[in-house]
Amino acid sequence: MNNPIRAWWVAWTVTAVSAAVSLGFAAEAFVDRGPGEETASYAAVRSLALFLAVLAVGLVPDLRSRASLLVIAGAMVVVQCLDGFVGISLHDALRTVGPFATAVANAVLVMPVLRSSTD
Repeated sequence: MNNPIRAWWVAWTVTAVSAAVSLGFAAEAFVDRGPGEETASYAAVRSLALFLAVLAVGLVPDLRSRASLLVIAGAMVVVQCLDGFVGISLHDALRTVGPFATAVANAVLVMPVLRSSTD
């Protein structure tokens, strides 16, 4: 992408969608949790924190920068890769391919932002 502003917004949008999907799965696990399954609560609050951080980076002008996007997009790439490994451990193709594909897409779309010199 030749337009750094457009590249930033595309990368932010993919990062936001990724965080929203993660939050959705964590919220579902939280709602469906049984007795003794407190880990779903921890996953939900961490996913909510990441989602709110992504929103803040895009919607709060003082936080909107190349560096902040690279940090939060990088965090989401790591989260999606780890989710892919969870899918492998569950022997679930969709829970493996989906997160890894999202991680790759996010990483590819953040590359033009990484290469740009403007903040």
